[in-house]
Amino acid sequence: MRQMISECGSTVDVIEHVILSNLWEYYILEEPDEHGVVLAIVVGDATEMGSVWMDDIEPHVISRTTAFDEIMPAPRWEWCDGPMHRDARRTTLADIDEFHPYR
Repeated sequence: MRQMISECGSTVDVIEHVILSNLWEYYILEEPDEHGVVLAIVVGDATEMGSVWMDDIEPHVISRTTAFDEIMPAPRWEWCDGPMHRDARRTTLADIDEFHPYR
């Protein structure tokens, strides 16, 4: 598992990365339910998050991995353990007050 963070600060746990023969990518975020449905970030014509029925995409899978060290994060997302976040510090109200000239 590896954690990604979006531009707006939402985080997700990615448990598997799948590529289909049409080169769409699926960042699987949870184990399949009893019907084989998972939540995933899907990178195709657009980047969207939604439910995916694994039986529907299984015949088209060309790559599957849980080794994320060579996988890029989804567009507009970053790996939380990447260089941008490893040394990051959460912004506080004191930081904002320090730079706001009218407070």
